[in-house]
Amino acid sequence: GKNLRGVDVWGPVFRLEFLAKCYKKYAFDSKKEAIKARAAETLQELAKVACEDGGWAYYTFVKQGITFVTASGIVAMIEAKAAGLPFDPAMISKAAETVKKVKQGPGAYAYRPGVQEAPVGCAGRSSLCELALIMAGQPQGGMPVAVDNFLKYRHLLEAIQGKAGTHIGEGKTAPYYYLFGHYWTARAIKKLPKSSQVVALKKICDEILLDQGSSGEFWDWPLHKDHKVCGTALGALCLYQI
Repeated sequence: GKNLRGVDVWGPVFRLEFLAKCYKKYAFDSKKEAIKARAAETLQELAKVACEDGGWAYYTFVKQGITFVTASGIVAMIEAKAAGLPFDPAMISKAAETVKKVKQGPGAYAYRPGVQEAPVGCAGRSSLCELALIMAGQPQGGMPVAVDNFLKYRHLLEAIQGKAGTHIGEGKTAPYYYLFGHYWTARAIKKLPKSSQVVALKKICDEILLDQGSSGEFWDWPLHKDHKVCGTALGALCLYQI
C-alpha cells in the first residue's frame, strides 16, 4: 500500500560501493572523472534522504535510522573514502552514533531505536553493524559474538526462507535477512582473528550452497518481480567473500 512506500536508499548505497570498486580498477582509468562525479551525486542523494539522527530508513513514516540500512551506508561511504572518492566525515560519524545507540549487548543490534529484541532477532544484522563500526574507527568488540549468534540461529532464518511476510518465525524476523545475513556475515568474518576465519567461512559456504537452486539461483523472499535476480546477486557476492 501507499503507506509502505518509501525513498530508495538501497540504490545509492550499493551504487556508491560499486563506484568505489570501479574507481580502483585500472580498466576504468579513462572513466575516473565520471565515476567521481557520480559518486558525489550519490553522496548527495544519501544526504537528502537521511533521517534526523543520521541514519537511513526505507519507509517514509519511519523517522529514525534502521540499523542494517544505516550500517550498509556506513560501509559504502568508507569504501568510497578508501578509494579516493568524495565522502563526508560528518555523515559517517553521525550514522555510526545511530548504530551504536541500538546496541543491546555484545554483538547484538536492534532493528531501530526504541526496539528491544532477543539475540535471535538481531542475528541477521549484527555482524554488519559490528563491521560498520570497526570500519568507522569505533570498534565495539562484539564481532565474535555477532558471528557466533548468526551461525547459531541461521537455521531459523532458513526455516522462513521463501515465505511471504515479515516479522515471522521464532525470531520474528524477515525472510530477506537470510541471504543478506549470509553475505554480510561472510564479509564481517574477515575481521576475526585469522585462526577463526576458515572454520566460520566454511560453515557459511556449506550451508548456503545447500540452498542454491538447480539453475544456480538463490532467493529468500518472493518480491513482485526479479527476486531471483536480486537473490542470486547476493548469493554470488557471499560466495565471492568466501
